[in-house]
Amino acid sequence: MGAENQRPEVFLPDVMTRAEHVFAAFNDLRPLGRTLNDADAMTLFTHLRDEMYFLPAFLDHYRRLGIERFVLVDDRSEDGGREYLLDQPDVMVLGTDWRFGETAPIAPGHLKVKSERAITGWLNILPARYALGRWAVRADLDEFIALPSGTTFADVAALAETAGGNVVYGPMLDLYPSKLGDAIPGDRFDPETNWFFDALPHLRPSGARQPKQIYHGARARLLLANDIWPHPAVRVLLHLARVSRPPFFNDLRKPALFRWQSKTLQASSHEIDLAAVPGFLLPVLHYKFAEDLRRRVCRAVSERQYFSASFEYTMLERLLDELEKAEASLTFKHSRPVRGFDGFAASGNGFLPL
Repeated sequence: MGAENQRPEVFLPDVMTRAEHVFAAFNDLRPLGRTLNDADAMTLFTHLRDEMYFLPAFLDHYRRLGIERFVLVDDRSEDGGREYLLDQPDVMVLGTDWRFGETAPIAPGHLKVKSERAITGWLNILPARYALGRWAVRADLDEFIALPSGTTFADVAALAETAGGNVVYGPMLDLYPSKLGDAIPGDRFDPETNWFFDALPHLRPSGARQPKQIYHGARARLLLANDIWPHPAVRVLLHLARVSRPPFFNDLRKPALFRWQSKTLQASSHEIDLAAVPGFLLPVLHYKFAEDLRRRVCRAVSERQYFSASFEYTMLERLLDELEKAEASLTFKHSRPVRGFDGFAASGNGFLPL
C-alpha cells in the first residue's frame, strides 16, 4: 500500500473487548452525522452500499418490531442512501476508510486465519462498541426477521433471558416470486407482494449449540434443478467419494438476536461463539430474488467482493439467465405463500415459547 493510501492511525483505548483487540485494524469507524449513545435502546446493526432500494421498507419493518436505534456502516454509497439515512433521527451512520471486501491482519491465536475482511471486523466491532452486555439485532438490508403479531424484539429478549443462552438463531429463508418477471418492478422494495418460501425445516435446534442445517434452501434447490451446482469437477469427486448428495454450499444459520459479551467473537455472518437460546428460531426472510437481484449479482461478480471470488454469485448469474430464458417457475411442491410467523412456524422454521 503506497504512502498516499496509508490508513489513518487507529486509536486503541486502554481497555478493549476481545473483538476490538482482534480486529483493531478496522477500528476506525466514526459517526458521519448524529451520535446515538443510548446503549439501552434496542439496536440493530448492519452495513450497506447502495441499498436505497431496500432502505425505506427495511427501516419501517424493524421500527414496527421495536428497534429504537439503527447503527450502520456505510460503504461509500452513491445512490442517495447515505443522505437518506443521515436524515433519520433514529439512525447513526458510521464511515470508514475500509471497503467491504478489503483484508487486513488480525491478532493471532483467536481465529483459524491470519487476516480477515473488513465486513468481519464490522460484525465484531459494532456490538462490542455499542451494545456490550445488551441484546441487539443483526440483519442485512435484504433480511426481514419475522416475529409473531404484536411481539417486539424486547419481548423475545425477555423470553431468552428466562430460557438461558445469549444468541437466538434463525433460518435464512430465501423468498421468491412464482416467476422472475412476477416481481413488481420499481425503485423501491415492496415486501407486501406475492412471495413464496420453501416450507421445509431448514434448521434443527441443538440445545445450547449452533443449530444443525438440514435443508439446502431455495437457492440450492434451483441451482441443482438447473444443473448449475455442483460444478462438474465437484461431481466427479463426490462420485469417487460415494457421496450421493452434494454438500451445502451456503450456510443458512443466522445469529439474529444476541447479547454480546466482552470475550465474544463472530467468525462470519453465520458463526458466533455464544451459547444458543435452546429451541428458539426466528425466521429470517431473505429477499434474495427481489427485483434488484441482477444488479447486485453483476456487481458482486465484477468486483469479486465475496468468498472464493464471488463463486456463489457467479452461479446465481447463470441461474438468472436460465430462469429468464425458459420463463421457468421458481416454485415447487413444497412452496408456500408468506402468511406471517404462524406459517413459518407450521413449516418448522419458527419457534417462540410465548
